[in-house]
Amino acid sequence: MKINIKLFHNISKNTLIYLLLHQIIHVFLIPKLWASNLYKIKIIFTKKGVNYFGFHPFYTINNLFYKTQLINLRRYGFNGVSSNLGLGKFKMSQFFHISYLSHYIFCNFGALTILLGTVFWVINHLIWIQLVNYNQVLFVIIILLFSSSTYAMAYVRQNYQILGWLWYPLILFNLYQENWIWVTILLFLVSIFNLTSFVFLIPIIIYFIFDKGMLIQLSVLLPGIIITMYRFYPLLKSKSLLKSLTNIAKLIGLKKNKVKYKRDSNKLSLFNFYFILLYLLGLILFYFSTNSFPNLAILGLIVFFVNQFFARIADEQSLIIYFNSLFVADLMTHEITLLSLLSLWIVSNPLGLFLTIQNLKGKDKKIDTFSFVPFNYKQFLIKIENFLKPINTNERIYFAFNDPLENYFKVFDGYRVIYEAPLYVASKNNFHIFPDWWAVGETNYKGAPQIWGRSLKDVLKNLDFWNAKYTIIYQKTGTKLEKKWKQDFELISELDWKIMHDNMKGFNLWNTSLPTPKWFLLKKR
Repeated sequence: MKINIKLFHNISKNTLIYLLLHQIIHVFLIPKLWASNLYKIKIIFTKKGVNYFGFHPFYTINNLFYKTQLINLRRYGFNGVSSNLGLGKFKMSQFFHISYLSHYIFCNFGALTILLGTVFWVINHLIWIQLVNYNQVLFVIIILLFSSSTYAMAYVRQNYQILGWLWYPLILFNLYQENWIWVTILLFLVSIFNLTSFVFLIPIIIYFIFDKGMLIQLSVLLPGIIITMYRFYPLLKSKSLLKSLTNIAKLIGLKKNKVKYKRDSNKLSLFNFYFILLYLLGLILFYFSTNSFPNLAILGLIVFFVNQFFARIADEQSLIIYFNSLFVADLMTHEITLLSLLSLWIVSNPLGLFLTIQNLKGKDKKIDTFSFVPFNYKQFLIKIENFLKPINTNERIYFAFNDPLENYFKVFDGYRVIYEAPLYVASKNNFHIFPDWWAVGETNYKGAPQIWGRSLKDVLKNLDFWNAKYTIIYQKTGTKLEKKWKQDFELISELDWKIMHDNMKGFNLWNTSLPTPKWFLLKKR
């Protein structure tokens, strides 16, 4: 969810004071939020916990993306071809970057995974007690635990990737101690759980090894690299390695030639501008407190810059936990002072508006900070299931969206989050709804077949071309199906998202500038 600078226009005096003093306010606010959540979250530790995939409706529904992946992996395996994804003949070998284990854990225990994973990431910093004064380590852990970053990671922003990031404190400690056997074991564990967090460790390992002048220790990467290379085996077997890597390079913005959907990754967004300034301020304070450069944190900022401006390998939450991990490691290996602790507080406590734990509420734009409860996504999906109940196995449905006109960020008309729900239901019930994210990847080249269009003419054309007899079109809430559709289509079912508001717990699942949609499932006569 992006923050636009227009959001801050005409804010009240009290809100302006909050924005200026938010890091001081967090000293009291975040511990209070943790305490208020403790009673509310107890259900995720029971047998009913499987019904709670997350805490924030926006991210919970968005993360159904991973459940869709897992369903297809179970059904077809890494060597199979899925008829439920992409254009209908999706090679599952393209899921080489996925860890089945971490997807299984996250998809079955979503809320529990992100909460405990984040808490363990914080607690694992206790290992520094072997080198640093106990009280100082405790101060660092308290700052981390009650920071806005950690609060957001635990309740909102993290997903299955936390199963890789939680090992970082242990790895960084053992790197400083040159415990190469433990480093090797931990890197192996990370490679099993998560490809992204393993790849982001490579520049850290290289830095340590060259800093120590021990090139032979690059061998610590070997077990993890073997696991990573094994992931590529289905691609090699299907002879689609180059094509798959090229498609990924296009989607992350690394390859820009002959690309249909352009991703403007070098745009200086308000988010990027804010975090770069925040992290630079922390680095400067760290330098003045220790009279030395925090080399790892500087490396983290470089990775942040490259990811946000050149090739988007990881999501924003991964970069935040990555930078904080490196900053703490630098802190632990220098004399800890009040000023250095302050620098940690600053970098770990960004404004909650950028972390989806706050919004500006009402006409006076008052800061509203969220207290989270587990979100029962299964109750939410009942209406989606009923809407799609008439569809039989192996059927194909064309969902009519506007042509994004080669702009990646306009794909799915701004309704991409709620679109994950029918895509998940379709895979679960073994029928095909398209276009999806994988269809976008498969058509991300000049001259690709058309998969977009909302007009009657475009819908009919796409149904014929893609051999489908069902379509889903959307109109504004409260409307009846327009007459132009009735000659060629039979109305099967409808779903007005207005009735879903009670399930959203007050959160928006699409940009507030967009109208609430009403879906119509139609069958071609």
